[in-house]
Amino acid sequence: MTHTPAFDLDRIADPSFVSENRLPAHSDHRWFADADEARSGVSSFEQSLNGLWKFHCAKNQSQVIAGFEHPDVDVSGWDDIPVPSHLQLQGYDRPQYVNVGYAWDGLEDIEPGQVPTRDNPIGCYVRTFALQTPLAPGERLSVSFDGAESAIALWVNGRYIGYGTDSFTPNEFDLTDALVEGENRIAAQVFTYSSGSWLEDQDFFRFSGIFRDVTLYRRAAVHAEDIRVTTTVADDLASAEVVLCVALAGAEGDVTARLEGVGDLAARGDGSFALQVENARLWSPEDPHLYDLVIEVTDAEERCSRSSRSVSVSVASASRTGCSRSTAPAWCSTASTGTSSD
Repeated sequence: MTHTPAFDLDRIADPSFVSENRLPAHSDHRWFADADEARSGVSSFEQSLNGLWKFHCAKNQSQVIAGFEHPDVDVSGWDDIPVPSHLQLQGYDRPQYVNVGYAWDGLEDIEPGQVPTRDNPIGCYVRTFALQTPLAPGERLSVSFDGAESAIALWVNGRYIGYGTDSFTPNEFDLTDALVEGENRIAAQVFTYSSGSWLEDQDFFRFSGIFRDVTLYRRAAVHAEDIRVTTTVADDLASAEVVLCVALAGAEGDVTARLEGVGDLAARGDGSFALQVENARLWSPEDPHLYDLVIEVTDAEERCSRSSRSVSVSVASASRTGCSRSTAPAWCSTASTGTSSD
């Protein structure tokens, strides 16, 4: 991961500038330290940053407070805003419904490759945090903004971290190298309009801001970064094969997997794991049954982390997590058929 010294505000209009330093997309499984933690549903690898943030709303790019992201800038007099929320529902800007044309039509004459400059509300968010669990050797820390409309730029302790578009896709960034001991300061700018606004022009109310959860994720020195599960049901519907592919990140590790209530998945020569399920309880709208899949990753010192995911077994579909809808990841050579059940 590379860090540029500053964020260029003018780049939000560049349609080729989609993200910077954003982590690759991966499955949304959760990590747990042990079986008891997994049963509790509360992960020590997660720390929520939801709650009140300090907030300033600028009408456009020219009215953003320069240098607000630096730790020595006093924001105590700023407003408080709940995260997640839409700033238009917190007394800033206004909700706008458009079903034909663009939200700025009749207000500014712009073309693709440009964004409004007179009326483009920008939310500036600031808060501090201290890690509930300090990072152990080899561990990394990321933050995920599950929804920020329409683009977000991020700083930690005054250091520019990255940028991401795609309002309804999580933007996740590695913070490890910018952390300090004790209290850390995180700052974000969220732009109402960016280059992506030309594409995200659907029949709905126009809102902006950090409107979904913000979460810190502590990654173990070796962990399951990405998983893919596919199911193939026999023609007579009497059985099904569940195939698992796991992409590890960090140090070397060993993987075991178990489908709760059924049995362990066996390692195959191509690096994947598989299990034959007899008399499988097939998913349907009338009986939307899910099986719990537990994956254990053990490092060289026998330390273990667990990942969990609920999967369906259904006819003519693949239950899968975190993979491209059109291609299989490079770490998985198992062929699969069907469509995503997302």
